[in-house]
Amino acid sequence: MFGVVFYLVSVLDKRVVAGASALLVGGCLVVQLYQFDRYNRIYASVYRPILSAVIPFVWDSADRSNSVLFNDYGYLSVVWDFGLELKPAIGYLLRGIEPESVFVCESRSGRLLPRWLGEPERRYCKRTDDSIITKDGRMITELKGAAIGRLGLDGGVFPESSEGELNRRPLPSRVVRILAAAKWRPTDSMFRRSEHADRYECRFEYMWGYAVPCRTFGFFEPQPLHAALDSSYAWIGEANAGLIFDIEPSQANYQLVIEIQSVVSSSHEVEVTLNGTKLSGQWQDPTRFEAIFSGNLLRRANNVLELDAELNHNLGLSMAVRAVSVTPLKVNPTRTRTSCALWSCNPTAGSLTTRSP
Repeated sequence: MFGVVFYLVSVLDKRVVAGASALLVGGCLVVQLYQFDRYNRIYASVYRPILSAVIPFVWDSADRSNSVLFNDYGYLSVVWDFGLELKPAIGYLLRGIEPESVFVCESRSGRLLPRWLGEPERRYCKRTDDSIITKDGRMITELKGAAIGRLGLDGGVFPESSEGELNRRPLPSRVVRILAAAKWRPTDSMFRRSEHADRYECRFEYMWGYAVPCRTFGFFEPQPLHAALDSSYAWIGEANAGLIFDIEPSQANYQLVIEIQSVVSSSHEVEVTLNGTKLSGQWQDPTRFEAIFSGNLLRRANNVLELDAELNHNLGLSMAVRAVSVTPLKVNPTRTRTSCALWSCNPTAGSLTTRSP
């Protein structure tokens, strides 16, 4: 780098080189600050709240052979939303606790998390009268006497049935110090100008993108279509999948837009439900589903948007979703809305190579 600068100084005006270098360095610093801001936001809004709720439950369950957590909260499905890192984090924070003795089950689907696209067989967990049965590939395990908890929609962990009460005890001082060390809050962000509390957007970025992980259930890890940050998508892998989000409603009507990359559902139909109310929507083309609904259906915290679609029997997938947005509708749309059944709109346009999970 310095060699290039010295060469440019020898052939160009020094002031031009100095100005260009200053712009380049300044731009790189801003990009780096933005990236750090994103990672701080992910830790503050995703990782730390989950750890603060789950760690006390696991610590109180230390005298049990296993801990089982039923997840209603969302997240914990894949890599970027703390699914893969949860057990290593537990092992790091709680010395002496075996992370492999902690099982996380997705309540709505009964799947064992994290969820992997391309796995030979779906992993699942099933609750019986006196035990939890898990299946990981060909290995079926019956967990008797496990401590059972539920990670609720509000982010709290509530102990459920187990053999005897959990042994409540203070957290190790090391854990308290680590979790209390980070004081950064999303409101401390330097990059908030484009944020609007009255709207929601989830973009399924692949790995090192800048979007905060979406709070989802029933989705697989985002994948890139080609080498570009804005080309990724995430497959829906359950008959009931969805997103959970917070919003500050500001308008009488709102618009839901779901951007689709590909559809492999056998029935080519999807039922969209918001907080228990079915939305009447239309396909504008094979890649865009729209619905307009009353803002009264929204609540400030923990809105549940469910997407119910029949899975492809061979692939175990339904739709590849690029983005989901909920935005205020300030004026009535003037565009003529025509219903477009998926099977008449060539739903395989832009189809992708898929692997059976």
